[in-house]
Amino acid sequence: MEDKELQNAVAELMQKPDKQAFAEFITETVQPGRIVDDWVGMLLNYRQLNAGDILVKRVKKGIKVYSHVLGSEPMQSQMTLTDRVAYTLDTALVSVWANMLDLQNGRFGTAQDLISEMQIKLREYYINKVFTALSTIWTTSNTPNNYTSVGGSVTNTVLNNAIARIDNTTNGVKAIVGTKEALRPITTFAQWSVDGSNAALIQSVATEVANNGMLGSYRGIPLVVAQQSFDYPDTNQKMIPSDKILVIGENVGEFITYGDPITQEWVKYETVPPTWNYALGQQFGFIIDNADGIYVIGGLS
Repeated sequence: MEDKELQNAVAELMQKPDKQAFAEFITETVQPGRIVDDWVGMLLNYRQLNAGDILVKRVKKGIKVYSHVLGSEPMQSQMTLTDRVAYTLDTALVSVWANMLDLQNGRFGTAQDLISEMQIKLREYYINKVFTALSTIWTTSNTPNNYTSVGGSVTNTVLNNAIARIDNTTNGVKAIVGTKEALRPITTFAQWSVDGSNAALIQSVATEVANNGMLGSYRGIPLVVAQQSFDYPDTNQKMIPSDKILVIGENVGEFITYGDPITQEWVKYETVPPTWNYALGQQFGFIIDNADGIYVIGGLS
């Protein structure tokens, strides 16, 4: 059968009422848009750069204040620009294919189902990439000030010390980040106000925990809960580390996506049955230029 004849035959088949979902599956194009700025933007500053933008952080130096004696020639400092750090771009790509017979039978759902799952996979990849980088920047060997190993559940003393440290090194704490498993103990001690030896229940906090199962903030600081996901049921590998909590200050780094998202959809007719193909990808990069604004609470169990 010629290529044109096959296309007409497939199109005719798809016009049947019971195949309408499959017709949409082939013909709809879903624009992924920005799929990373929601969660990752809570941790790092986020912006989308266009192709051709400069990917270098420049430090401007030279403005100094000198003591001056009236009537003398003033001292001056030369203005300089120094390129300190540049982004190293990576490309993340998700590409899948499936034969039309399986898709026609609904084994993989609709086009929106598959493309949405690809978007989620790419988003999870970014989350894991950023969280892993931030959570491994400090260890007990390279700093005693921005890392502590608990050896159990997080406590209010440990968390308050972390907040105090970040308050002293940045303009304030931006977020407390971790999986629900790691952050859950906060819902216990945050419900109580301790005055000397007396502990009083904070009714508003207790009500929030009762209604939502989790707090949205601690001491006014947003709790960013990373919903744990697993790769596949047969391997059941965690996608996000659950043994660490991050306390992150303002302006510790930046995450970028570079250029337009890569999207490609095509049908390959050389196979029998034909195969539907879709690719989704992005160039991205991130830098951490204020590591002192990150506190790692590790050793959680």
